[in-house]
Amino acid sequence: MPALKPDQFSAATISSLQAQLAIWSQFADKSFENATKLAELNVNMFKAALEESSAAGRNLLSVKDPQDLLAMTSAQAQPQIGQALSYGREISEIWASMQADFAGAVKAEVEESRQAMAKLGGNTAGTVPGGAVNMADAMKSAFDSANAAYTQFFKTANASTEALQSSLFANTNKPGQGGAKAR
Repeated sequence: MPALKPDQFSAATISSLQAQLAIWSQFADKSFENATKLAELNVNMFKAALEESSAAGRNLLSVKDPQDLLAMTSAQAQPQIGQALSYGREISEIWASMQADFAGAVKAEVEESRQAMAKLGGNTAGTVPGGAVNMADAMKSAFDSANAAYTQFFKTANASTEALQSSLFANTNKPGQGGAKAR
């Protein structure tokens, strides 16, 4: 009966390390891309707020009576609420994109590592000495359980993320409902 060769473990270890490096590299790239989007969004929002503040100041100087002041503040409130909701939606979209990119990268790399480990287990199945069969079966069972747990965790995480995103998008798309629910 042939023995398990160290180069089989070495190849599996190298494959696992390469998968981890690929995940972190993709995550770093996507994080930088999304940080750039977020910075652009914040700069644009700051510019718009500065312009609106300047215009509001000029309008305030032209107010002659209290009714004009009331009308002006009421007219400015609605666009500001819309802009705040838009800003929140855009941040949610950036976050959702980042989460989806990271989850996709992790899922692909974990699947590749799982296949490499399964291949290693398949290659070593015939090389287990007679007295170690129970231990090999226990290791295979533990590996299968870990795969099942990963699959369930990933499904649950995806369902939770989708529910959170749909809730966020539903609340940011309907500005009038937020106050009605709080009463």
